[in-house]
Amino acid sequence: MKIKNIQLAAERIKKAVQNKERIILYGDSDLDGISSVVILEEAIKSIGGQIDCAFFPDREKDGYGINLKALEMLKDKVPRFW
Repeated sequence: MKIKNIQLAAERIKKAVQNKERIILYGDSDLDGISSVVILEEAIKSIGGQIDCAFFPDREKDGYGINLKALEMLKDKVPRFW
């Protein structure tokens, strides 16, 4: 089984590393979410990328998954293109 859009995600990460873009990792605050972010962070570092921040929302305060409240907290970390 192939994960949907995995190739697109990999290409986007490679582009961000090549362009020295800010990279934000966002993961759920459970065992698989934390483990996934740690593994992804190490993989990105191994190809020369730098992680600007890793964010784990508090599920009780922030809800489950990516959401507007969490994005609001991260807005100062978003790359500026203009």
